[in-house]
Amino acid sequence: MRKIYLVFIVVMAVIMSSCSYNVYVPEEAPPIDSTKVFSLATDVQPIFDGKCVSCHGDTKGLHLEAENAYDNIVPNNVNLEIPEESLIYEYPSPSGLHSGPKYTAEEAQIVLQWIKQGALNN
Repeated sequence: MRKIYLVFIVVMAVIMSSCSYNVYVPEEAPPIDSTKVFSLATDVQPIFDGKCVSCHGDTKGLHLEAENAYDNIVPNNVNLEIPEESLIYEYPSPSGLHSGPKYTAEEAQIVLQWIKQGALNN
């Protein structure tokens, strides 16, 4: 009986040591200065240029290149009443449904702050 118990313990130890756990830990965004005025041209457009324009340039649906971005996202993809529900923020956010490149946590915060500040064409 003691041998069976010892074998059971060894088998369980081998089984348990072979388990691996892939736990998703969301990326933490550094704090954003809420007093800073975020600009489409200098803060948000570089994010679009780096993440979005390769697919959303002048050939596909939502045009996010600099000369067209504002007219293509405001007002249809921006919700000024509930900024967190803005498609331009929510869809490509780190936990969003976008199948292509997604914002980093910091980029998502920048886009959200820009929307909260009125999504101005500045």
